[in-house]
Amino acid sequence: KNPARRGPVQCCNMAATPVGRAAGVALEWDNLGFEVKDKVIVSGISGRAVPGTLTLLMGPSGAGKTTLLNLLSRRTAATSGEILFNGKKPTYQLQRVQGFVEQEVAQFETLTVREILETTARLKLPEHVMGKALRDRIDEVISALDISKCEHTRVSGCSGGEKRRLAVAAELLGEPSLLFLDEPTTGLDSNAAMTIIRILRRLAREQNRTIICTIHQPRASILPLADQLVLLASGRQVYTGPTFTPGHSDGLLAYFEGIGFPCSKVENPADHIVDVINLRTDGDAAAGADGGGSAGSPKKEAGPAAEAGVVASSSSSAKETADGAGDIEL
Repeated sequence: KNPARRGPVQCCNMAATPVGRAAGVALEWDNLGFEVKDKVIVSGISGRAVPGTLTLLMGPSGAGKTTLLNLLSRRTAATSGEILFNGKKPTYQLQRVQGFVEQEVAQFETLTVREILETTARLKLPEHVMGKALRDRIDEVISALDISKCEHTRVSGCSGGEKRRLAVAAELLGEPSLLFLDEPTTGLDSNAAMTIIRILRRLAREQNRTIICTIHQPRASILPLADQLVLLASGRQVYTGPTFTPGHSDGLLAYFEGIGFPCSKVENPADHIVDVINLRTDGDAAAGADGGGSAGSPKKEAGPAAEAGVVASSSSSAKETADGAGDIEL
């Protein structure tokens, strides 16, 4: 029997299903590290993201956000640690159920939004998805990303926010259960950035997707939309846990207040936290990471942050991290 006569190979059975609730994928990472020529880029990162949630990776420039995102998506191989998909080691088939949206996506400026999606759909979907089924799939992602007003507009005439949503829509055509995005709000005004994060939150909750994205220094109203925040500094973990409820000093804000860095009610919490990290990592915290006691010392108790409902990992190191405190002591 000639295997070549069996017909075309279907790249992913999930792609033939209608856009709706995706098959859930829980992602766990334990003690992840990455080194290049003996230079440590990230070290000792642990955590977990579950279906139906939006996780933000935040930190100052050079903190290791994009490196961690590349490790979690397995675009870059970690030099230490472990990643599990639904409690199992990743396989080639599991890689098919994830999507990745780059910070800068090259798009044909002379094509319309719908033409871009039609071309992408023909590349991503099985050959038997055609005609009305193909058009319906495109209509569904256009509606999900709220780009119906510009679907017949050439990409060159779209705003930055519309182009970013188009990039997300193109990835959704493949029906990924796990979606990674590298700084989806960079270069957008505050309203467009808020729209992107609200859409990602809705996609996670309504379609049971696990969404993880990097973000630099968002406006105050964006952070509470995320279910979980992973805060990085100098390649190390500062905090992993819930963000905060608007108007309340809980979650992240409670943790920082508990270790002596309360945030003023008139200050953007993201600005406050990044300022604290920059202040501490420029001095004694950076020295501690070189052997002064941060990596080997006991982790701080998270207090209120631990009570805020962080999803704990099955691994011991991830459980410690999920209690709020990270490896760098502030």
